[in-house]
Amino acid sequence: MQEFGPSTLPGVWGMPAYWNGNIYWGAVQEGFSFYPLIAYSFNAGGSGLLSNNSTSASTHAYGYSGPTPSVSANGNSGGIVWALDNSSWAANCCQVLYAYDATKPRNGVIQHYPEQCSDSLGGAVKFTVPTVANGGVYVGGQGLVTL
Repeated sequence: MQEFGPSTLPGVWGMPAYWNGNIYWGAVQEGFSFYPLIAYSFNAGGSGLLSNNSTSASTHAYGYSGPTPSVSANGNSGGIVWALDNSSWAANCCQVLYAYDATKPRNGVIQHYPEQCSDSLGGAVKFTVPTVANGGVYVGGQGLVTL
């Protein structure tokens, strides 16, 4: 059994995503301060455990409620971690979708959408998850789904 305390992994309001021996977690510090998307290695050496320390973290920090990431890939290659920043949910403002190289989210964003709030995906909704299907990324917002 393995446990993570608040000093290792702050509050989590969503599920992690798994790909290729890595777990990707969106968390938020206590007091709802901003925190990056973090990655841990999983099952190194057949241990069945997560690494004690994160192996990578995004440069972008997410506010409450933190992202629930999803991953798209072509088998064991081309992994992309998708994460929504919905921290503006209380202001009924725009969501921002981030795409990270799954092998090194620390090295930054592959792309983010929208570039400006006027190109908004929609009003932010807590706990939404980017869904990848049929070559598209679907994002649920206030009163709409964007592809």
